[in-house]
Amino acid sequence: MMAEGLTNTAIAGDFEVRERLASVLWRAVHRKSGREVVVKQVNLSGLSRKLRDCLDCELNFLASVRHPNIIRLLDVIQDDGCIFLIFEFCPGGNLATFIQHTGHLNEDTVRKFMRQLGAGMEVMHVHHIIHRDLKPENILLSAPSCDAVLKIADFGFARVVHPGQHIDMVCGTSSYMAPEVMQFQKYDDKADMWSLGAILFELLNGYPPYCGRNNVQLLQNIRKSSSLPFSQSILSSFHADSLDLCTRLLCQDPGCCCIACDWFRRRLPHQFHLQMLLSTGIKPCSYTGGVNAKATSIVVAWKAPALSMHGKPDSINLRKGCATSIQGIFFALPDGDES
Repeated sequence: MMAEGLTNTAIAGDFEVRERLASVLWRAVHRKSGREVVVKQVNLSGLSRKLRDCLDCELNFLASVRHPNIIRLLDVIQDDGCIFLIFEFCPGGNLATFIQHTGHLNEDTVRKFMRQLGAGMEVMHVHHIIHRDLKPENILLSAPSCDAVLKIADFGFARVVHPGQHIDMVCGTSSYMAPEVMQFQKYDDKADMWSLGAILFELLNGYPPYCGRNNVQLLQNIRKSSSLPFSQSILSSFHADSLDLCTRLLCQDPGCCCIACDWFRRRLPHQFHLQMLLSTGIKPCSYTGGVNAKATSIVVAWKAPALSMHGKPDSINLRKGCATSIQGIFFALPDGDES
């Protein structure tokens, strides 16, 4: 069975499309291997120059890394006027649906999930990638359980932004969008850290930190807020460090979110120092194997950037996506048996 609209496309021979997941997403099965995949159709004619740049960035990045917490791009197939991106299938659905079904999560699960997101974001920031649409809907689960592997997905707005550079395109989802983006200001990778803080808040409480009928009202609610609206019924059960981390990530001034290294060193497991160094040395695979030859011309040649450590040694900026802080701040969260 081939889904309506894909019968005469370039993927018809290799894939059997089972169901439509969204307007441009289908669940399919590779005929030869029997592997379930997700097919994303991108119509090139409707893309602006900026969105074409985002597409190039998405393809370069996803084809160049393999990491358990980053969605895996399996193939790229070009057709007349469009391309098809073939991704791994995640049977656990997305994090938004998981939160809707379970409500707020216990801190042990939140800690486990945030460490995985931190690991994925560390890889992104080592490669100078900002996502710009981090939200629960764009985080996929390997299984619908608290033991799931989380995967950051949908890099359709991603851009390469090197240290010191800024961009000004307004994109993303309002409830998870940093204030500087909503205000049409220039921004950098700190915007992703705000989104991560909003996700952390929602995992702990079951709802986003701020809401509004439109962007203006949402921004007003953020500006007039003197504290985060934690659920009072469960606030007493939160560990102080979880509250502190959430508050620092959701700091309205992207330059003020600093945490003392003394706290960081006390909470960071000793063995993680080695793990952090090893994880940032991921060797990217080249964009060749398994990719339709017609599509290779779309992608700009990718070169792994030299790893650099940013930030002062006496502090860690929680909204500055540097390799020393992204994953480490979530490993720094205390385990459940700590006082």
